[in-house]
Order: sequence, then C-alpha cells, then structure tokens
Amino acid sequence: MRIDLKMEIIRNYGSQRNFAQALGKSDDWLSRIVLGIKNPSMEEKRLIASKLGLNDNADAIFINKTMY
Repeated sequence: MRIDLKMEIIRNYGSQRNFAQALGKSDDWLSRIVLGIKNPSMEEKRLIASKLGLNDNADAIFINKTMY
C-alpha cells in the first residue's frame, strides 16, 4: 500500500472518492494505485502530485510500503 499517498489524499480531500472525482477518474482506478496494484504512468503521477499540491519530484508518495 502507498500509505503516504493515502495520507496526502485524506489530508487534502477527506476521502479517496472525493480525490478521484477531482481527478476525473474512477474510484477503482485510484484504489488500485493506492493499494499498489497499479503503477501510475509518469503523466498520472504528475496529475496526482499536482492535484495534491506537491511538486513533480513527489516520488516518495508512490513508494509501496508493506504494512505488518
């Protein structure tokens, strides 16, 4: 799971659903990225980072972290 991404989404938009709507994407699309099932393209990373108010070098939020 990309926990840092999840936290940024919640902090800025309150829920994944609200963020997906702001991106013009489906809840399923965003969920697959947050869960680490789908790797976003560079363009998708830029879109996500931009909407979250992060710079283009926000690669840290896209790192999968294993939760125990």
